[in-house]
Amino acid sequence: MLHEGLNLAALWRLPVLFVLENNRYASTTSFEESHAFRVKALVEAYGIPYRLADGCEVEEVYVVAGEAVKEVREGKGPAFLEVLTYRFKGHYVGDPERYRSREEVERARREDPLARHRERLLAHGVPEERLRALEEEEERLLQEAVAQAERSPWPDPEEALRDLFAEPVRDYPWEGE
Repeated sequence: MLHEGLNLAALWRLPVLFVLENNRYASTTSFEESHAFRVKALVEAYGIPYRLADGCEVEEVYVVAGEAVKEVREGKGPAFLEVLTYRFKGHYVGDPERYRSREEVERARREDPLARHRERLLAHGVPEERLRALEEEEERLLQEAVAQAERSPWPDPEEALRDLFAEPVRDYPWEGE
């Protein structure tokens, strides 16, 4: 699906921004151990502009993503943004995480992008009270969304496959017999 999507977007110069949140791991294997290619080379093989952003730098992601979105909206065709970040938790609940060391995870936690960005905001004069109020509002919105999801009825199982597959383009003579 990835190759088909990249190919068609490039062929038809579609206004689409592909974003890869590269947390450096597949389910239980590092990206380097499980991929024989570099993302940049793959994307550029389709003639699509590639950008890389350090996902641990909030402002950098904002700027680089903004540049890519601007070009796509200007009709320059598709673009691709790889955001390098880090997955703090295992791939699933109970993941023993034997594929990486505790020291590696702790090093990454010390560079937590949200904590670093918060410190930068404080250093630039944003009052602690303002940040706390924003955080409380975000927590309220999150809890509200969770409550809404929990109140919502389960979907009808019959809907699970709706719009998953294309309908036939034409009627075949043997249909309807």
